[in-house]
Amino acid sequence: MSDWSRASLKTVQTRPSPISPAITFAPESVFGSNARLRQTAIVHTSKTFASVSILVLVFSSMALLLADRAGSETFPGPNGKIAFSSNRDGDDEIYLMDADGSNQTRLTTRSDTDAYPSLNASGDRIVFEGGVGGVRQIFIMNIDGSNLTQLTTSGGQNESPSWSPDGTKVVFSSGRDSDEEIYVMDADGSNQVRVTNTPGFDIEPNWSPDGTKIVFTCEPENDSNLEICTMNADGSNRTRLTTRQGYDFAAAWSPDGSKIVYVEDSGSNYQIFLMNADGSYRTQLTSSGTRSKLPKFSPDGQLILFASRASGTYQLTTMTTDGSNQIALTSIGENSTPSWGPGPTPPSPTSSSTTSTSSPVPVVPAFTG
Repeated sequence: MSDWSRASLKTVQTRPSPISPAITFAPESVFGSNARLRQTAIVHTSKTFASVSILVLVFSSMALLLADRAGSETFPGPNGKIAFSSNRDGDDEIYLMDADGSNQTRLTTRSDTDAYPSLNASGDRIVFEGGVGGVRQIFIMNIDGSNLTQLTTSGGQNESPSWSPDGTKVVFSSGRDSDEEIYVMDADGSNQVRVTNTPGFDIEPNWSPDGTKIVFTCEPENDSNLEICTMNADGSNRTRLTTRQGYDFAAAWSPDGSKIVYVEDSGSNYQIFLMNADGSYRTQLTSSGTRSKLPKFSPDGQLILFASRASGTYQLTTMTTDGSNQIALTSIGENSTPSWGPGPTPPSPTSSSTTSTSSPVPVVPAFTG
């Protein structure tokens, strides 16, 4: 998979080079297709010191800290299809499977890497990021892979798309203006508007189920940490939820908007945590012995889907919201970047079924905003 290796990042001061005015250790061979970390390296070299800085990657022989960006939301309803990326056929492509892991089907066949799919609330369209000549762009397609359309064309990396609850807009991050910031566009790619403007980078946006807020990974000013932040959908009322020393990222809402699941860097592994939407009551869900990342709630709110490396390769796994009863859904290749869409709402009981002893399937209330 295309993981970026966070490892230990140390900033070393050096004099400007007459040959290369800005030198960074951010090769494709180290970071894979994940352009965000490569751009992060460039951002840090330009802003940390007056003189040019070099980010030196100090890799631990014990463990590499691996992470993926987050970028898809969970809409309330019965559990439907799961979209995800997998390299089982050679390179990262978009796949679709049922909620129990059955009927795994490849949707994309492009020659470049495709990842970070996001299913809309109606479960019939997918946005995702894909490479185009070395630049990440946002694409849209039907849930069967048909009608593939490119939405962005900017020279900066465009990544981690996420649907608005009403399906009319897509939020994503982009480095088109020299720094990673968050943008919103219409679902057809028009009206691309920047909604953040900070010295640090803002990435991994994820719309709240009621459409009023966006949770994202932020880099506070004069702070080398990664934190979880929220803001209103128009970029106002920016609020920092975590203040821990280290890296907190890949946040996603619960279907009712009351909880946020995210990843913390424990120093040797990435672990999944749960907190209230205001940042209170932080609880660890996964153990420290296994790398876990990219958590997403199920549409019914009963499960959390994530990528686990318990088997030695990343496999999509479900667990209950207290971290128990972990069940792997995939087993072939490396599988990651999941998005869990809602299924069809069961029909309401009719008068002819009032004598039935069975109860209708419970459905999480619809959006209120």
